[in-house]
Amino acid sequence: MELTIARRTAEELIALHVPEYRFEWSNGKTVLGHCDYSARTIRLSRTLTTVNDESQVIDTIRHEIAHAIAGHTAGHGPAWKHVARKLGAVPRAASQTATGVRDTAPWVGTCTSCGRESDVRFFRKPRNRRSCVKCYPHAFHPAYVLTYRRVS
Repeated sequence: MELTIARRTAEELIALHVPEYRFEWSNGKTVLGHCDYSARTIRLSRTLTTVNDESQVIDTIRHEIAHAIAGHTAGHGPAWKHVARKLGAVPRAASQTATGVRDTAPWVGTCTSCGRESDVRFFRKPRNRRSCVKCYPHAFHPAYVLTYRRVS
């Protein structure tokens, strides 16, 4: 969705339903929308907004407005779901159709034991050590540690 249209839509919906909140862009790469209760702000990721279609972005805006109305203690429980439905949002915790950008992340891990490349990529080189989930799925084990390299 085009950023100017997304901003205008978000600001209109926020003004209509939660005028005490404001809109901001975020630089997030993994979460399309976020409701910050303490700052009374609803944020959208610039990156993810541009790779998702209008219906997905509008659903996310309504999702975050439902959080603002239901309050921080509601989580994704019944009270939040009730508000989300009234606003026309799909009442589920996370979108199953939103496009992500995780596949474009530049850091990938490779198992020191089997040589398999990790399915998960990262935007920053991970600081904590991780094990290969195929070799040792239970917890961390130093024999199956992942080493990270930048691929793009």
